[in-house]
Amino acid sequence: VICSDKSGTLTQNKMTVRRIVCDGHIISENDANMENVGEKQLVIASVLCNDSSCRDGVEIGDPTETALIHFAHKEGLSDDEIRANFKRISEIPFDSDRKLMSTLNVVNGKHIMYTKGAADVLIDRMTCSQSTKNQIREQVEQLSRMGLRILCFACKEFDGDVITVDDEDGLDYMGLIAMMDPPRAESAQAVSE
Repeated sequence: VICSDKSGTLTQNKMTVRRIVCDGHIISENDANMENVGEKQLVIASVLCNDSSCRDGVEIGDPTETALIHFAHKEGLSDDEIRANFKRISEIPFDSDRKLMSTLNVVNGKHIMYTKGAADVLIDRMTCSQSTKNQIREQVEQLSRMGLRILCFACKEFDGDVITVDDEDGLDYMGLIAMMDPPRAESAQAVSE
């Protein structure tokens, strides 16, 4: 038995997006297509429901959230432009008990609430069919077996200006984004020694 710290010791402590799930399909990060409306909306949601920033190589915020910003950049999307175009007017910060975070943004004149979090928590708050929920669970299991950390995204149109935890329900499923903290090159040698 080898006991070791993982983040930053065996791994680079640099989360990177490896898979996205949209329209029921698991897609490699290199095959993501921003011409696909669903995929683009998922990436936009991952920027809006996010408190991190990446400027001139300086990352501020949670590594999971900065990974989402980097992925948007890789896909040719600017987090500054997205946030400027879809202003945040209310938010519910991430909470480890709820395992969720939500923001309320103005999107094309409508108020849209975006929620991200653990798939097992979010599934029960979504409006999709039981068969879709079962498919999501199977895909989460499949991605988990690959050693990936998975975030689920959902949204809904909202009438008011302020969201509360009671509003994190009746959500429309958007998709999943799966990330990995890549191992350090020297990890294999260190473990074998």
